[in-house]
Amino acid sequence: SDCPDGEDELSCFTPLRCPGMLRCVTENRCIAKHEVCDGIIHCQISEDDERLCIETKCPNNCECLGFIMVFTNSSLVDFSGINPRVKALIVNRGNISSVTLHNELSSLNFLITLCVAANGIESIIPGTFQNNKNIQVLDIQNNVIKEIDSEQLCCLKYLQHLNIARNCLSFVRSKIFTNVIMVKYLNLSHNNIASLHKNSFWGLENLTYLDLSHNHITKLDSVFKDLIKLKLIVINDNELTSVETEIFVNNVNLKYLISDQLGFCCLCQ
Repeated sequence: SDCPDGEDELSCFTPLRCPGMLRCVTENRCIAKHEVCDGIIHCQISEDDERLCIETKCPNNCECLGFIMVFTNSSLVDFSGINPRVKALIVNRGNISSVTLHNELSSLNFLITLCVAANGIESIIPGTFQNNKNIQVLDIQNNVIKEIDSEQLCCLKYLQHLNIARNCLSFVRSKIFTNVIMVKYLNLSHNNIASLHKNSFWGLENLTYLDLSHNHITKLDSVFKDLIKLKLIVINDNELTSVETEIFVNNVNLKYLISDQLGFCCLCQ
């Protein structure tokens, strides 16, 4: 400062950095880890350090760690009692229905990870995720879902990990992933998929991992043409009889191919 009262420094501002600590959003202050969620407001303006802290007790038959709630082999049938600020909700082998998922998920709009594996879910009702745009990981494996379309995945614009393995899908429609273009991991293994449309994966330009193993796919043409970042594809245990010779021509980043057919080795050269 060159001016007596520091006037020459008033317009200068360098954003405060707080490595390993919490930075208050609206004030120039760092909060140590042990001061977060300690019941005392340290960020006086924004109250960041206390605003999202868990306020309710962990439900019965649930394991809780911060904003993570895990139900395994429980009789959970709805989301009553679930903290609305939960960020990761894992319900394995529960009794969550398609209707419950549609009607009650909207109140959990802080969710980043949602796993509802092995719940007997028969379908995803369009609009289910309309208030859950922050979800990055969606695991709906081991249910009885027969069909997936773009409206069912609407609003999941930040989704990166999608697991639909071990369901009852028999086909993959054209352009069904247009609402989830940020997806990097897609698992469609252990379904009943017999056919793929040439635009089944249209829009998935960020996809790096694709698992189509243990299905009934008989033909592959130009189905992978839009997957320019694809690095690994798993396609063993299918019923392939026809494969286009230039099927991987656009997959310049492809490094790993897992298949039980030796013919693929020639196509990847």
